[in-house]
This record gives sequence, C-alpha cells and structure tokens, in this order.
Amino acid sequence: MKNLLLLIALLVTSLQLTAQEKLFADFKKVFEISEKIPKFIGGDTKLSEFFSTSFDFSKSIAEEKWTAALLISHKGILLSIEKINGEKENTDQLVGLLTQISKEWEPGVNKGREVTAILYIEIDISKDKIVVHTSQKPSNSDHRKTITGDFEKGGFDKDGYKEGVWEYYDKPGDLMLKIDYSTSQLLFLKPDTNEYTVKVDGQWKNMKLDVQPRYIGSMNDLKKVYAGIEYPMQAKENETAGKFYITFEIDTLGKAGNYEVINDIGDKCSTEVLNALEMLPNYWLVAQKNGKLYTAKYCITVFFDMFIDGRKIPPKASQPKEAPPLAKLLDVISFKAIAVTREVRGGGR
Repeated sequence: MKNLLLLIALLVTSLQLTAQEKLFADFKKVFEISEKIPKFIGGDTKLSEFFSTSFDFSKSIAEEKWTAALLISHKGILLSIEKINGEKENTDQLVGLLTQISKEWEPGVNKGREVTAILYIEIDISKDKIVVHTSQKPSNSDHRKTITGDFEKGGFDKDGYKEGVWEYYDKPGDLMLKIDYSTSQLLFLKPDTNEYTVKVDGQWKNMKLDVQPRYIGSMNDLKKVYAGIEYPMQAKENETAGKFYITFEIDTLGKAGNYEVINDIGDKCSTEVLNALEMLPNYWLVAQKNGKLYTAKYCITVFFDMFIDGRKIPPKASQPKEAPPLAKLLDVISFKAIAVTREVRGGGR
C-alpha cells in the first residue's frame, strides 16, 4: 500500500485523503442493494395490515402519500427513519408505529452477503385504509433525497448512493467531519490533540495522531445502537449487576474487529451489548501519524445496574477485579433494571 499520506492543514478548506478513497467509496455501499432489498417480515401486505389496524385515522389531518427512507441493518433492525415527504401529524404516528416493529425486518443482500441497506417506503393514507409499497428507489424521482438533521447533512443520488458533500456532527452545531463522496475526499476533520491507543512495533502505546480513528458518521449513531440494548431476562432473574469493559480495534483498512470482553459479569449482558455494536455500519477513519497507518484500540465501559425496592444490587463477589485496559475510552454506557416487590399479607387465594 502506498500513497497513504494524509495532508492536514487546519486553515485549508480541502484535505486530500488518498489512503481512504476506497473506504469512502465502500461506505456509500451501505445503501446499495443489488440482489435483494430489505423487507418487512410478511411483505408489504402484512405491513399494510399493520398500519391500517394501528393507525389512528381520527388524528390524520389529510389524505396523503407519505414517503420515507429506512435504514435496515444487516441484522434486520430498523436503524433510522429519514422523512422525505409528509404532514407532521401523520409523520409522528407513522414513525412511532415503525419504531414498534423495528426488529421485524429481513436485511438486504448484496453479492450474496447480508448488508445494511436503505429501503424506500411509500404509504398511501386514505380515510380508513393504508396501503404500503416498499422499493429500492422512491417512486417520485422529483423528491429531493436529502438529509438535513442535527447530526448529518447530505444527499443521495438517483440510485440511493451518498453523493456530494456530507457533514457529520456529534453535537448539533459542532461539525466534526466533512466528506465529499463524489470525489472520495476528506474535506474537514476537527482537530484533536488527545492521545489515542495504537499498536507500534507490536506493542500498544498512547500517542497523538494526525488523524484520529473515528467513525465515519455522527457518533450520535452509537446512541441509536445503545437504544436497542435491553437488560437480559436471565440477568434480571439472577440479580446480576456490575461493570465490564469491551475493547475493539480499528485496523488499517478502517474496519472494527477483535472485540474482547474484560471483567464479564455473565448472564448475557456482554452478549447483548456486542450484538448491538454489530449493527453499527463498519466504516472508520484509520489512525495516521506522519503518513503511517496504525491499528487503534478503543474501550467502552459498560454498567448494568439493578435496583430492587430502592436498593442497589452489588456486583457478585466472584466477579474478578481487573484494571481498565490500555485503550482509548470511547464511551461509558449504563443500563438499569428497577424492580419493586410486594409483601403478600393474609392467606390470599
């Protein structure tokens, strides 16, 4: 691999990124569907039945054709809903209903592999009936296929690929990343003087980088992933609580992998988090320093807290005590289970 030098100039508007042009081109394929598009389990007919029986037509202010772009993960999970056209009152209802069925989808297939892909949904709302049609492309080519949210802004071409300049924000108004997908160039990366954990000559060490190994997108996408994590029933039944770490690496191809659980508390708690993390599209900037690429390591600290009658359940005594791993802290997440017991008085029935 050569020509991997990334030139970063803080006051220059254009940054040339040769090392990751292919990565940006591949990232657009998150939305590609060639062999099979995602679909609702049961198809459009079942989806139409669900909306027709669940939608409150008394709150619908008008008959309309409502359209949206759905991002379905390779695990068949609805990750996001981007409204293309529709009245607000109808949108509020439809988005809520789509959220209820977020885990009832079949993923798209590209080149024989299940992929995260975009699906366009068209919902015809009449006085007492809803008809749903899903497709690879929106039926009305005049629709502007753009996203202008607080965390990302950009557009799609007629085939559903990302095109042109996209901006990503970790917080509203705080631009972190700007990419031109038409030219496969990194236009802006917010300066970061923090140290990151990278592998140097086979050893992990912390150092400052020219390019940090960040997710290509808004880190708010992680919050969407966390929202799907549930406290496992097995852990609730066994009153399992505690803290553990999940580490993973970002290799020199911009792919996350080598997930490892440290100080696992058991009862499927770590499995629940790992399964959720797999839903995040696997596209990252590669750690770079002076034109050299490095494998980087991140850590997520995870808490599963349980409260019964207001009392916090302590970690099991058998849980090993290990120091935090040598890795850049990416996030700290916490999940809670709260239970109230009732004392039974008298003989009862």
